[in-house]
Amino acid sequence: MKIYWLSNAPHSASGYGQQTDLWTQLMVRDGHEVVIRANFGLQGAPMRDGIGRLVLPTGYNEHGDDLTVLDWQTHKPDAGVVLYDAWVFSKQSFSIPLTYYSPVDHAPIPALVAQRLGEARHVWAMSRYGEREMRQAGLDPWYVPHGINTRVFTPVDRQAARAKFGLKDEQFFAVSVAANKGFPDRKNIRGMVKAWAEFVKLHPDALLHIHANSLPNHHGLDLTDLRAFYGLTAENLRFPEIYKLINGSYRPEDMNTLYNAADVFLLPSMGEGFGIPVIEAQAAGCPVIVSDFTAQTELCGAGWRCEVDPLDDCEFTLQGSEQCRVKPSVILNKLIQAFEARHDSGLREKARAFGLTYEAADLWEKYMLPALRGAAGVSEPVKLPPVAAEPVPELEPVP
Repeated sequence: MKIYWLSNAPHSASGYGQQTDLWTQLMVRDGHEVVIRANFGLQGAPMRDGIGRLVLPTGYNEHGDDLTVLDWQTHKPDAGVVLYDAWVFSKQSFSIPLTYYSPVDHAPIPALVAQRLGEARHVWAMSRYGEREMRQAGLDPWYVPHGINTRVFTPVDRQAARAKFGLKDEQFFAVSVAANKGFPDRKNIRGMVKAWAEFVKLHPDALLHIHANSLPNHHGLDLTDLRAFYGLTAENLRFPEIYKLINGSYRPEDMNTLYNAADVFLLPSMGEGFGIPVIEAQAAGCPVIVSDFTAQTELCGAGWRCEVDPLDDCEFTLQGSEQCRVKPSVILNKLIQAFEARHDSGLREKARAFGLTYEAADLWEKYMLPALRGAAGVSEPVKLPPVAAEPVPELEPVP
């Protein structure tokens, strides 16, 4: 097949870029021709990379919405996939038979998102939560989960990994990977830091590494000011090297070392369409703390879910639906439980086993390839069991 893919460039460090890279590599491996329109990560001229993928640059519209029809007419693909938020696209992009592979990070699915997806020829859900919300809105999505490379995100020598971060033997180390973007901050960095400041009062040498741009950007927070406000210093809360982060110099292998060094991964987001770092961390053997909300509920195979009170914790957003704001006291409670379980090797083994279920090469055969063939009209994709057939894993209580 000839496949058109619109999303972030495959060499970019974003979550969309990572998924673009993984899936289109598998397409090329199986003999398919791939054309990628990059709405982020490439400007000015097209490029053909070392495995033959044609990557087209960003146009005048930051989402790529100005070029979809011309791309379709020029390249004449068998199937086209948009890995991006559907609600930002105009009607012209829905006039061609594109498949929208879109996140749902609110509860319930926002009306505008459902409306736009209802105009699409095909719709894919990247989480079981998203699938359920789409079905309740009258859509008929195909479940195609995000994947990772579990040969890259894998357990390594923890002592060596911790040594790279200068950690002492018994020092508790927590990690978060969270885009510092927008206000209110969807990744709930404010709540995370406030809870961490209380945790440090109990464990003064504990260290949290938030892998995010610490400078204010895209209306994001000045994280160094946030750190100072809550009485923390670089001894307890660190950020990555800003120059390396902006340049995209942190490799997946670097992130795997970070996950291996950590005692727990922390991401109490307001809402997630998926949450790739949550799976990466578990594949590396690191248990997680996440919000019990949207897709994060099903992605927590080993660790702790932060309870969400629908009345007190959920907030109306500009998208016309709700996201949650997990209380710092709840985050603190989960951090205390994670500290008590920091030597539980069985929990780390459970995390690894869960992470393996999201190996991209396996998901390609089971979900992505059948869905692509269906989008191209080659054959109907395999219809999967309803959400209830794959229950969210039960977490064992930690003493």
